[in-house]
Amino acid sequence: MKVYKPPSKQLIKGFERECNRASAWLDKADDLLFSSKILCDNCGFLTTRPDDVFAGDARILWVINMLRAMAIENLFKGVWLRSGEILAEDGSFKGIPGASNHKLLSLAEKVAEKIEFNFSKEEYILLDRLSYCIVFGRYPVQKNWSIGQGIPHPTGSSGLPGYQWSLPRDEILVESIIGKLRRAYNWSGIETGAHLKR
Repeated sequence: MKVYKPPSKQLIKGFERECNRASAWLDKADDLLFSSKILCDNCGFLTTRPDDVFAGDARILWVINMLRAMAIENLFKGVWLRSGEILAEDGSFKGIPGASNHKLLSLAEKVAEKIEFNFSKEEYILLDRLSYCIVFGRYPVQKNWSIGQGIPHPTGSSGLPGYQWSLPRDEILVESIIGKLRRAYNWSGIETGAHLKR
């Protein structure tokens, strides 16, 4: 049986079209945030320990924050596209020039050259901390033992980002960052899973 294979030009155009479509990045952010919410709702510790620094079972917190961080990365990329820029060209993903993928602080700084977010100092610190969750949520270690050491915590302490999660402060900061990114995209009215109903 012969399998139909579309011409490579069509595949390249389709790849570029999808990669440069802001709503594709926002839909994926929505999926990731919805998944993190399911984990939060099922573990309960993020809502039952007010005014506390959570240092308990960090395994689930790493995964929750990995999903949130990846969603925030997708939101930055969607906002970048919305500002008139592109992410793919000539059949390749180029990313945001001058920014490092998976490094939310780097992405924030580059995208802020196009759109003002008015992130607070604490939000910038949290973006830096969340970047490390992208790795620690998937792998047991970083590429080097010193990566992630001494990252500042909004409460003034330091340490690996997933081992200290200040409640409710860090939860409020995550929601604020996501809200600012959605407003930058003019995307505040989309309900969770709306892209699945289209």
